[in-house]
Amino acid sequence: MFKILTVVSVIVGALAAKCGSASCSTAARTPVRFPALDKLLALVMVLSFALLALTGFYAALLGHHLTGYLLICHTGSGGAFAGSLALLAVFRAEAESCGCKCLFWTLVLGGLGVVLSAVVMMQPWFGTHGQEVLVELHRYCALVTLVGGIGCCGQALLAKSA
Repeated sequence: MFKILTVVSVIVGALAAKCGSASCSTAARTPVRFPALDKLLALVMVLSFALLALTGFYAALLGHHLTGYLLICHTGSGGAFAGSLALLAVFRAEAESCGCKCLFWTLVLGGLGVVLSAVVMMQPWFGTHGQEVLVELHRYCALVTLVGGIGCCGQALLAKSA
């Protein structure tokens, strides 16, 4: 079931990017206060998100668990993703147009769910069954984040090419 939802999430994100790209390119955007810092944070967020998606979905789609170097890469890039996403949410809170804003906040709220579920998993508060539920919650929050991430990145790329 998760494999099917992953494919559907990628398609929905791509369609959202394609459908919303015209409104993002023509809508007036509020200028960002620190454009160089904004671009750096966006780059860090996109690269860490790509590494998280590659390691996490690779393991999930093939039915493996994250272990060894994949787990180290996944958890290491998780901190960069969480920090850059939080700062981008602060800097871009009012800078996006309507369609872009919806996808951006989908990315932010899904990312918040991913980060919180990962942090709670590290605590000894839950037993084995609780950990399994948290892992599933982490996966499904990652799908929401994937839709928002593909939509936002796709809209940005399509708006620049138009």
